[in-house]
Amino acid sequence: MDPLPWLAGLGVLLSLTGFAWAAAPLGALGARMLSAPQSAAVTPAPDPSKPAPAPPLAAAEPLVVAPAGHTAPAKVPLDLDDEPDPARAQAAVTAQNGATRTPSARELAEQDQKRHAEVEAQLRGHALTAARRDVVINMYSTSWCGACAKARAYMREQSIPFNDFDVDQDEAARARATTLNPRGSVPTITIDDQLLVGFSPSGMEDRIARAARRRANL
Repeated sequence: MDPLPWLAGLGVLLSLTGFAWAAAPLGALGARMLSAPQSAAVTPAPDPSKPAPAPPLAAAEPLVVAPAGHTAPAKVPLDLDDEPDPARAQAAVTAQNGATRTPSARELAEQDQKRHAEVEAQLRGHALTAARRDVVINMYSTSWCGACAKARAYMREQSIPFNDFDVDQDEAARARATTLNPRGSVPTITIDDQLLVGFSPSGMEDRIARAARRRANL
């Protein structure tokens, strides 16, 4: 038997076996290399000499600052399902601006009576003022009488029309005064049909008012 072909075949077989044995690790290593990530991020180590950056602020709702002495209004949840109620809105406005209501029949009657009373009082006042000017006042006096001078000054200051008769100068006036006041004292004053002997502002005003009411039929 010729050994050369057999040896040549054995050499080929050994070559193939050695190639397969060498290729197996390379194939596994290649698979691992293909499955590994191509590049990895490298995080640098923090520098202790530099301050750490502040964390980012989270989004927050706007801050409502109330003026001094006031509190911020509380949030009221909105109910989008509720429709505006005109009657309720009007009631709120009425409550805010002051309660308004229709007066009752009794209140209306009382208001009418009050207005009528005010109108009547004004009419009476006008009538009394007119009648007061028509009251006839006669004073019997003398030039030397102090009370006569006071009565004369008062009626002039109050714009009260009067007639002044000097009993020392007018005999007819003295006779009338004696008939009215037999004592003959002065002043003797007649206010329409009322007699006032002497003088006092209150006594004169009382008699003038009564004479004016009679003239005005009040």
